[in-house]
Amino acid sequence: MKGTLASAVAAATLATPALAQEAPLVMTPSSNWTADFGEHSCALRREFAADGKTMFLELARYAPTVTMEVTLASDTLAVSEDEPRIGFTPVEEPQAPDFFERVSTTAGYAGVIVTRSLAPDEDVPLPEQRAAALRNTQATSGLRVEDAFAQDVLLETGPLTDVMAVMDACTTDLATYWGVDAEAQNTMSQAAQWDWDDRWLDRYFEQARALEDAHNLSVLRSQLLVDANGRVSRCVAYQLPANISADNPVCALLMDEARFEAARDAEGNAIASLLHFDVVRIDQFFMNERLREPGGRDSVRYPPRDISDAIQ
Repeated sequence: MKGTLASAVAAATLATPALAQEAPLVMTPSSNWTADFGEHSCALRREFAADGKTMFLELARYAPTVTMEVTLASDTLAVSEDEPRIGFTPVEEPQAPDFFERVSTTAGYAGVIVTRSLAPDEDVPLPEQRAAALRNTQATSGLRVEDAFAQDVLLETGPLTDVMAVMDACTTDLATYWGVDAEAQNTMSQAAQWDWDDRWLDRYFEQARALEDAHNLSVLRSQLLVDANGRVSRCVAYQLPANISADNPVCALLMDEARFEAARDAEGNAIASLLHFDVVRIDQFFMNERLREPGGRDSVRYPPRDISDAIQ
């Protein structure tokens, strides 16, 4: 089951591939990897450059999982109007996401955000997904980006094994910060799940859309702590102003009405777990706040720092 809820299906028209595709612009790293570990997220960032063009890359996770949010933005390459396709080479071909967000900042950057899994088959058991993700991080050499910008690009990332090791260490710490068993999170056999037919979901969508309208958001992101009984014991909608991020109608509804099937540890026992819950407004692509200006991410426990020594 996908970890992200979409409130609508994008009505995007797929561009017809050209018969002779132009070679992508190969971009090499122009900065070290840096880390920004917050109360709700783990982010690793690096910049790439070639021929006077630059690209910002961010890989982010919000819980121990095989999926991550990939942000790509540039202040020198125009954003395309087509549907983006990205793929970690050579382990996969570039693929279109289920949905994507266009982003821009007052600093002149613009790009896209997509959610991707490092395990291609999400229908297999979670332990098999983790094993596939590990194999793919070792085999990856780059990230190919098509139809997102005026020119296709290939970011020469190199193997992501060490990068994901840093990410895993952060999500382990994130789980501990939220008061759940980090080891159980990293070895669980099943993530928390929900029933699409549950009536509370309709009310949840209504409340989320109302908050999105009120605060000019195109996605509402909520970080949940789901206990071993499948109840929400803590909720933070962290894109909202700090004074209401944990005290808003969406969190109130989730804590009062939501019912999940609890996550299970490696032995099959129900456990508390972190869950990232999104509602996306497909009709609103631009989100100025989603690509953070320096220091603009959520409350940061660890300042952004150079982690190049940890990445071989």
